Amino acid sequence: MPTGAGHRPGAAAPGRSLALAPLSYRNTSELTIDRVQFGGSTA
Repeated sequence: MPTGAGHRPGAAAPGRSLALAPLSYRNTSELTIDRVQFGGSTA
């Protein structure tokens, strides 16, 4: 099935998905590192 059909209903959806995809991955890795650092120093 063409991706255009899936992105048709929401024009902002694909943009957000593409923008959130790398951001979520970066945030996840950064948050994981922060949790280890903050968790280690705080605990």
